[in-house]
Parts: sequence; structure tokens; C-alpha cells
Amino acid sequence: MTINPLEPHQLHHPCDPRQFGFQTTAELDDLTEIIGQMRAMDAVHFGADIRHDGYNLFVLGPAGLGKRTIVRQFLEKRAGGEQEHDDWCYINNFAEPHKPQTLRLPTGRGGELRIQMQQLVDYLRATVPGLFENDEYRAKAEAIQEEFSKKQEKVFKELGSDAEKQDVVLLRTPGGFAFAPARNQEVLPPDEYQKLPDSKMPLLYDVSHNTCKEEVHRLGELERRLFVHRKGATRAFGPGHPDLPPEFATSGQPVIIGGSMGTFSYILAGAGGVDERAFSSACHGAGRAMSRHTAMRQFHGREMVDELAARGIIIRSASMRGVAEEAPLAYKDVNEVVESAERAGLARKVAMLEPMICVKG
Repeated sequence: MTINPLEPHQLHHPCDPRQFGFQTTAELDDLTEIIGQMRAMDAVHFGADIRHDGYNLFVLGPAGLGKRTIVRQFLEKRAGGEQEHDDWCYINNFAEPHKPQTLRLPTGRGGELRIQMQQLVDYLRATVPGLFENDEYRAKAEAIQEEFSKKQEKVFKELGSDAEKQDVVLLRTPGGFAFAPARNQEVLPPDEYQKLPDSKMPLLYDVSHNTCKEEVHRLGELERRLFVHRKGATRAFGPGHPDLPPEFATSGQPVIIGGSMGTFSYILAGAGGVDERAFSSACHGAGRAMSRHTAMRQFHGREMVDELAARGIIIRSASMRGVAEEAPLAYKDVNEVVESAERAGLARKVAMLEPMICVKG
């Protein structure tokens, strides 16, 4: 084989810099495609044109080729030509916190709103405390408090006078006002009260909360005869229900939601439409916040009896263990439970009852 020698000018490819309109490559725009990867870029174009959910771009190849940069630049350029979507923000619903409201804003304004709200909160935290420290605010607050105290004292005296006629004393307690049985206008100690002869009290209304009833309910467009098992719940027929006795036909079925030995209890009435929501059912009590075993380890029956007696609440129980099991803090906040039941449309509030005597069976 003959080897032909090469001339010097054949050993290199000359490039005349005068043909370029720039001094350095730093003056040039970034590449929008990977050199020598036309098929790959065609695949990216094809994938980006598929406008359906569930389709994604996966880019594979050796590291250092600029895959991520090129694809991101391409997609950002493509997105810049698309129709801009509005921002959707969730804002607090003070009336119903579990149902936040939505706010629709132009593109980009949602982030601005979040920043501005944070700035507003920071501003209020810094300025509001100062408003409550100036002399003008203090003078107005004292005037309002003085006026309220006068009205409160007047009502307290009138109510106390009426209570004395019924052998009941109106007491001031750290938690507010309470009533206590009295003799000769003096509070009757719990042990003396327990010595009084039992008096027969008429049963006004009884609520069952673990039953199985055969009832007719609507399921969709059909009425079905069902066996409704209510455990920890009670009937709450709304006004006009055919199974209600005449005395409750217009008001709805009474619902008693008991609190604890030291909290309020509530009387409610079945609400209209509850049949579709919960088979005409409502809760029957606050519900425990801790087990009986935990309550007995955390509370002492004798202390509970004395504490409640100081608030004008008399406890009668066969054992102190039973009192500890039923300690007020062993139960959920009955006020929140009742508010939830009413907001859910299960029943409507009628009356709030304050405990005076609690019998633990």
C-alpha cells in the first residue's frame, strides 16, 4: 500500500475570525437545543404536544449534556405562550372554620396576597399592643367596666332576693355565679343536704341512646324500612315527622346533650332535613376525652366533690371512684359538641342548663 505524504495546509482546518460578529462566545444567547440531538428534541416536542393528564417527560442520558437545562428552557418558553391561569386562595371562614372560602385572583396575585397578609399580621402584632396601653383606651375601658359592674350588681341583687324566697342562695364563684340550697339564708353543707328526706321528682323526659328501632327512611328516591341501631346517639325527628307525638309535632323531638358534672348541659330539638343527613339521629352527650382508667389515675373523687361543692354543685355518688371516672375534664367540651351538632343540622339549640345537683348511678 502506497502512503502519500500530506501537505502542511492539509493538517488543519482554517477558520477566519472575521466572519463572526462577536468578540467572545459570552456575547451569544444560550443554546435552545442539544447539539447533535435532533431526534431527542423532536421527542420532547412530541411529548409536550400531548395535552392529556398522566403523560410526562422522562429524559435519560449521560451526565453533563445539559438535558435538564435544555428541557426546562423549552418548557418555560412553551408555557410563556400558553393562557395564564388564575390563582386560587383559601381564606378563613370565621362563621364556619371547617369550610374555608375560596378567593380567585389574577395570575401571580395569590403570592402577593400571602406576602401582604403576613406583613399586615406583623404590623398588627407590633402596633395593636400599643393601642391598649394609651391613657384614652384605659379611660374608656374603665368607664365601660364600671357601667357593666353597676348593671351586674343590680341584677345580682334582684336575682338573689328572688332566690332567697325559694331557700336558694346565689353565690359568686371564680367561674361566675352559682346557686346553692340554703336554710335560714345560709348555704346548706353537702352532708346536711344529703340528710334531707328524698322527694319524688316527676320525670319530664327520658332519652335513650343505645337502641335498635325499625323505621322508614328515604334512600335516594326510595323509602325503605330499616333497622336503625343508634349507639351513643339518640333519635332526633324533625318537626312534622309522622312518628312524633302531638306535643312535639311542631317543635321536633327533644334531644338532651349532657355535659359533665361541672359543665352545662343542653336541650335541643330535632331539625328539619336531618332524616337525609343522619337517619334522624343526633349525639346524646359530650363524649369522653379520656378513658375511665386514665381519669381515675389523674383525678381524685373526694377532691372533685369538694371542688364542685365550692361552685354550688352537689354530687351524690355510691363511690368516690365513680366520681373520679366522671371528672369534668374527662369529657370533651360540650359547648363545641353542641355547636357542631347544630352546624351539621342534626338539631337546634333550645336551652342551656347549669348543674346544681348531680347523681352518679
